[in-house]
Amino acid sequence: MREIIFCIIGLAGSIVWAALAVLIQPGPFWQWTLWTAASIFVLAFVILLADLLRQAVKKKRTQNNLNKPAIPEPGRALRANFSKDIPGCIDKNATLTTSQSLNTQPIYPPNTTLGVSRGSLAFATSEKITLFSIQVAALNAPDIAECRGQLLRVTNADGPHKIDAILPFAPFEERSEANLRHIYNGTPAFLNVFYITETNRIHIKSHMNLPSSVDEKQLFEKIGKYVFTVRVMAPNCESDTIYLLLDWMGEARTAEISLSKIGGWLPS
Repeated sequence: MREIIFCIIGLAGSIVWAALAVLIQPGPFWQWTLWTAASIFVLAFVILLADLLRQAVKKKRTQNNLNKPAIPEPGRALRANFSKDIPGCIDKNATLTTSQSLNTQPIYPPNTTLGVSRGSLAFATSEKITLFSIQVAALNAPDIAECRGQLLRVTNADGPHKIDAILPFAPFEERSEANLRHIYNGTPAFLNVFYITETNRIHIKSHMNLPSSVDEKQLFEKIGKYVFTVRVMAPNCESDTIYLLLDWMGEARTAEISLSKIGGWLPS
């Protein structure tokens, strides 16, 4: 807005000085002065107008860039991997701590309706679990920000079951920061996928609520093979999808997990 006002002032000033030089027709010195002043105002007007046009073009280009879909930068990529030989992919001594609250009922003294207000007690429980994770590495870039992982589906003998759950990076404390990770080249991170309890229950490791259609107990109740389809992704970066094959015999100590190729295993 300020530049537009200056443009108007510059144009008006040049017109006024030129009009004075033509109408009054003073001596040579004053005529030179008036024409010089008019030229300065014209020059200022041209410069301000050019700056306005430049800003308009820049704003238009910025808007067009914002409207374009994000294109991954060439070479930048996330790569997921899993192997029994990679430290951190299988942790048989992990500890899962959960906190619970217990509401207390108000106590009413005899012959009165007044009582102690309701309160709550909080306590934590811990259990040993076997935790399965995938390794996520940054390729062709010093670092990649805002990396996240998602469990797309679990396939068993009954077919694929859509999950679409956000998975946490290790360590898996119950906090939102675990869902996004800044990964540096040469220092891979580990994405927690699922775990098996001491009572041989399989649970998906996610801080988010699973879809109401997903019943973990029913999903993993049968002995057999399960394929976990996991995708890792980040803005302006090539994503990667990995398939984990779990051969489940009903106990954590006999569970076998390996990589599965696309189409390498289908439920019979």
